[in-house]
Amino acid sequence: MERIRLEHNTQEVVRRAAEVLAAGGLVVYPTETMYGVGVDAQNPEAVTKLLKFKNRPAGKAISCLMSDQKMAEQYVELTDMAKTAYRAFLPGPVTIVSKDLGVVDQRLVSELGTLGVRISSHPFVASMIVEFNKPITSTSANPSGAARPYKVDALLEQFSERQRELIDLIIDAGDLPRREPSTVIDTTGQVQEVVRAGELVSEVSKTFISTCEEDTLKLASQLMKQYSHVVSEKPLVFALEGEMGMGKTHFAKGVARALSVTQIVNSPTYSLVKEYSGSIAESPVAFVHMDCWRASEAQPEEIGLQEYLVPKSVLVIEWPAPVLTYLKQRGDEIVVVRLQFSGEGNDRAIKMVAL
Repeated sequence: MERIRLEHNTQEVVRRAAEVLAAGGLVVYPTETMYGVGVDAQNPEAVTKLLKFKNRPAGKAISCLMSDQKMAEQYVELTDMAKTAYRAFLPGPVTIVSKDLGVVDQRLVSELGTLGVRISSHPFVASMIVEFNKPITSTSANPSGAARPYKVDALLEQFSERQRELIDLIIDAGDLPRREPSTVIDTTGQVQEVVRAGELVSEVSKTFISTCEEDTLKLASQLMKQYSHVVSEKPLVFALEGEMGMGKTHFAKGVARALSVTQIVNSPTYSLVKEYSGSIAESPVAFVHMDCWRASEAQPEEIGLQEYLVPKSVLVIEWPAPVLTYLKQRGDEIVVVRLQFSGEGNDRAIKMVAL
């Protein structure tokens, strides 16, 4: 078992790790969450060694490290939702699950035919996978059920002599920060699903993926229904931020759909405010669609915002920057859902953020 201290020798250690992996070896390496253990994901003998080391049966999925989306596309089927998730969360402590294409050792694939992909934000790991230029297994280095591996010496104490003999190289980066494992999101269904809550879970679980206009409409309807219980007592405000063409008006239409608005909902860019009649459980509700793009210097009272902030009212405000401070000042009198829209083409990441 070879052990190298990672200090100011990154390139040298990267080359050594790639040599060991190419020879079918097992490498313990640091990541942005904890120590992981990797082998060549396409080498059957190396995968057998890993399964013995982890004392893990085949069929219990093990994720793989990739260098970037281009590499991932060679090994998994990336849906539009997955591609948007890659842009939103990777590189970083997030594993994205997609349909496997049958290229890696099939013992790493789940019983559902899916494979998790990691693109690490750790500088050493990112360099190692680029140097090796093939998928490397990405699973924690501890035995199943043992304490999370943040320090090499403590990790080695968890293993039997037989397990230690299976390690070919340890890259020791010292005592790692105590962080949660990666958050796992599944993109193989109709909607993004957080399978495991881990590091960055608050960001991931509050980011929604939309690959078409209908996805945005459905998300808006879903959120409107989720918050509908507050409307009888407090006004509800959706504050939508993002560049032109990001789907903010489609979101407004989705809210209108959930409120059973029968009129056609159009952008109020030039009229500033449009009002519609809606309902929740047959109880009348006012739906107000505002756009502050042309009123970037206006004060809330100049556009009459306070008149609309009454119970049984739902407001969707696009370009809300001029009124965010005012909304925050109203405190518990109102409920504000602030959403930031970003993306490319038809793909959208819609992130819920604090006011």
